[in-house]
Amino acid sequence: MALTFKQPQTLKQIQAKLPAGVHANWYWAGVSGKADATVMDNNFVGIQADGNHQPTTATYKWFRKEVRSAPSGMMTFNNFNIMAYANKFIKRYPQLNEAKFSGVIVTGNSEAFKPLVQANWLDASSVGYFQPRTGIK
Repeated sequence: MALTFKQPQTLKQIQAKLPAGVHANWYWAGVSGKADATVMDNNFVGIQADGNHQPTTATYKWFRKEVRSAPSGMMTFNNFNIMAYANKFIKRYPQLNEAKFSGVIVTGNSEAFKPLVQANWLDASSVGYFQPRTGIK
C-alpha cells in the first residue's frame, strides 16, 4: 500500500506513526507543488528500506551519489524535472536523519492496517493489487 502524508515526515516520525505490523519498505522523496504524481508512470524518487524497514546511512549515501550523477534533463513530466527536484532534496537534507519524506510504500497483513483508517496525518492511500491469503495446500 502507498501512503502519502499531509506533511513530510522524518524517519523517526514515520516509524512512530505506523501501526504495529505495518512496515515501510520504500520512502518517497515527493514532488513539488507543480507536479501531478498521478501521471508520472511510477517514475518517483525514493529510497529502499533494508530488512529492518529503514533506509541505512549507506543507502542514503548511494542515493545521493546516484542523484548527483544523473543527467539533469532525465525524467521530465508536464514540465516537472524529477532529477532537478531530487537534487534539491539531497541538498536540503544532506543527512538521512534530517530527510523528510512525502510518503511510503508499506506492507503488512490486512488487519494491521485498520488503525490507518482514522490517521489524520495521511493525505491519501492506494492499494495496487490485492491477493487473498490462502493456506498452503
